[in-house]
Amino acid sequence: DNDNSTTATTVDNGIQSETKQIIVATFPASAVALNDKSTPQYEALAWITELQASGNKSYKSAQLLQLYSLASLFFSNSGTSWVRSNGWLSQDDECNWYGVECSPNGNAQ
Repeated sequence: DNDNSTTATTVDNGIQSETKQIIVATFPASAVALNDKSTPQYEALAWITELQASGNKSYKSAQLLQLYSLASLFFSNSGTSWVRSNGWLSQDDECNWYGVECSPNGNAQ
């Protein structure tokens, strides 16, 4: 008897662990906040984990870090209350999120 929810949780935990390693390697000060479920950093990590687990797209480390930074900004500044948050935390490319400008190579500016 295969429990699909356990399998999904294991996959999600693996994705989250790998993503956390990428974030901490670049932002060492985030290590503690990423383990505290009450922080914007943890919320950003959880969102990225869910996004990756949906399996629609694979992400390179640089894009994961950019998504983490933008999602942390969103969660730490009550993004759900913003008057204009079109596209934010959607599966759309982050360069299409309202107010985010990117260089031709896809780096948020």
